[in-house]
Amino acid sequence: MTGSAKSAAFDLLAHPWFGRFLSLGGGPRCVVLMLHRFQSADHSVTGHDPAQLRTLLAGLRRSNIALIDVAQAITAMGDATTRASLPRRSVAFTVDDGYADLVEVGEPVFAEFDCPVTGFVVPGVIDGHCWFWWDQIDWIMRQTTASSLSMELQGQPVSLQWSDADSRHVEQNRLIERLKEIDHDALLAFVHELARVAEVPIPLAAPFRYRTLRWDELRAAEARGMRFGPHSMTHPILNRCTAAQSAHEIGESVRRVREELAHPQAIFCYPNGRPGDFGMREMASVRAAGMTSALSTQPRVLCIRDAQTADPDWRFAVPRFPYAEHLGTVARFFLR
Repeated sequence: MTGSAKSAAFDLLAHPWFGRFLSLGGGPRCVVLMLHRFQSADHSVTGHDPAQLRTLLAGLRRSNIALIDVAQAITAMGDATTRASLPRRSVAFTVDDGYADLVEVGEPVFAEFDCPVTGFVVPGVIDGHCWFWWDQIDWIMRQTTASSLSMELQGQPVSLQWSDADSRHVEQNRLIERLKEIDHDALLAFVHELARVAEVPIPLAAPFRYRTLRWDELRAAEARGMRFGPHSMTHPILNRCTAAQSAHEIGESVRRVREELAHPQAIFCYPNGRPGDFGMREMASVRAAGMTSALSTQPRVLCIRDAQTADPDWRFAVPRFPYAEHLGTVARFFLR
């Protein structure tokens, strides 16, 4: 093995989930992976590299690691009579937000390996009532002629400075992470103030680079075997909303997805999904909406220990790992 290959291999072994997963013993376990956008052919959209995803899927197939539907994993794990039917090692793929590149770029790769995939969509965006707030920030910072912006956020100064696309991206991500910690109404007000200061009007409809799938496209993908579930109405962080807002975001998104699709998943996906981003209030609303489970972004392997716990809420905080781009490149050193 070359030095670079060894380095890549050690990187993979050091990954917080992959090394442990490949050496699992005991009962069935499933790694649920979370993806978002896919890289466009002309690189105008950055995201997951389809070639790297193809490499990872090929490696998983060669290693007889099962590629399963996330609903199958959750349902079987929680039922002692069907648990034995689960493969000892499996991976389930989920894709959040419902951008158009899921079908245009991602779906053909998943289909090539007969890999189930569930997308989670935001009906308010699909219906044209809004578009994602982080995309609005991206639009503002791409379009402004300024190279620095100064504002206030809840009485604290916010200063953004950049000299090129890379530094702009760093500043943008830093701002987005800061905004995730404030109330949702205050977040939206800040985005509109940012547009005013930057002298960039926010279009009513999302520009093409931020396009999400339409309902007819979702129905067509569903007919080809993909599955979809609700991801809130407008993608706020639910714990940053009032109780009424949070309940509406969950219940109305479930209703719209059921109304538009023939075979929706009975799984809700929390926006952002960290432990502090949802709580018992949201779990209760998800149950009340008729969902059987919900996905978080807590990075942990789904295993029998979850189902055997005395806490019945485990189904409403199912763990997921973010998809790591480098896995698709280096997995071949371990998946043989």
